[in-house]
Formats: sequence, C-alpha cells, structure tokens
Amino acid sequence: MNKTLLRRNALRTLLRTTRLDKQKDIVAALRKMGFNTSQALVSVDLRRMKAYKVRDNGQSYYVVPEPTAYKYKSEEKESVDYVTNAAVTSLEFAQHMAVVKTRPGMARGIAMEIDAKNLPAVAGTIAGHDTIFIAATTGIDADSFKEELRNALTAFETLLQS
Repeated sequence: MNKTLLRRNALRTLLRTTRLDKQKDIVAALRKMGFNTSQALVSVDLRRMKAYKVRDNGQSYYVVPEPTAYKYKSEEKESVDYVTNAAVTSLEFAQHMAVVKTRPGMARGIAMEIDAKNLPAVAGTIAGHDTIFIAATTGIDADSFKEELRNALTAFETLLQS
C-alpha cells in the first residue's frame, strides 16, 4: 500500500477517534504515529477526504464523512482492513447475537462493511456510536455464526484467536 493511502487511513482513524481543530495538531499527532508529514500535505488530505469542521458544545473539530458502500480493489481492501483492525476493540458472543465494541464514531462504518458482505449467518446489524449488535439468522447454530463472523473481517479473526 502506498504512503499516501496509509497516511490518509491513519488520518481518517485519527479524526474519528480524536477531536482536533487545528491542522498543526493533526500534523503532530500523525508524526507521533510515525508519519513524517507537513501542514500543507495534511491540508490537501483533508480536502481530498472531504473533511469538514463541526461545532459541539463550543468546541470545533474536524470530521470525515462516513464511508459509503463501494466495490473493492485490492488496495482499497487493504485500507479497509487497516482501518477496521484499528477501530474494532472487542467482540463478544451471547448465543445468537454478537456485540462489537469500536473506537468512538467507527461503529456505523464497520456495520456497513459487515452488511455489504451479505453473510448468510447474519440477519442484520444495528450500529450506534461505538457499539454494533449483530443478529444471527434463524436456524443457524452459534458455532457456525461465530465462524462466519471470524472469516468476515480480519479484525474479528484477530480478536477470536486471542
């Protein structure tokens, strides 16, 4: 994956998990993550990602729009895996339901990825700010449900191995 795509994925994750209102603060945070970047490059990235500022309780900060469903090329698939692995923090099962915890603001995008896969074992998802409920289809056993989710996203596979 090229450096630009990696940097933009890191920036997208950063903006979804941290409230930053100044480009110099974004540059500093990206540098802590290992990206040697400049304010000019961050400005271009923000514009290309269609980032914008919002105001909440007197504080303004950058946000990026939620991803829309799209067809994957191999590079885009890698970037989705990168973001997903950074966003998903836990996965718990309760019989025929799974509860996924994510970093703040990431649940909706992850749920869209799960829904886009049209998994036979998944009846549907409900996403909040940082939590996703995944319901199994009627008649599927809990082990099959768990196995299908394990194979759906690399983040789930990683969590279920531990």
